[in-house]
Amino acid sequence: MANRIDSAEVESVRAKIRRGALGEVLAHVNNRDAMDVTELLLSLGFGVAESPRNKRAFWQMVQDVLIRACRSRMDGAEMRELAIS
Repeated sequence: MANRIDSAEVESVRAKIRRGALGEVLAHVNNRDAMDVTELLLSLGFGVAESPRNKRAFWQMVQDVLIRACRSRMDGAEMRELAIS
């Protein structure tokens, strides 16, 4: 399977998260399919536990993760590092 998320896209979303631009981040992922969003979240350091098969639960998890990230202005790796220290 080809990598459909490139590093420029990951960095773009990371910058939006660090600015706290929730609307821009949600608009970005809204136009992607579940597998692309899963790959993007994993690239940003977030864990993705829910299966994209249950679409409602998956998209609710995506919203919750991105809201928390934008409010804290940190990506998944930074949030995890903060929790460890």
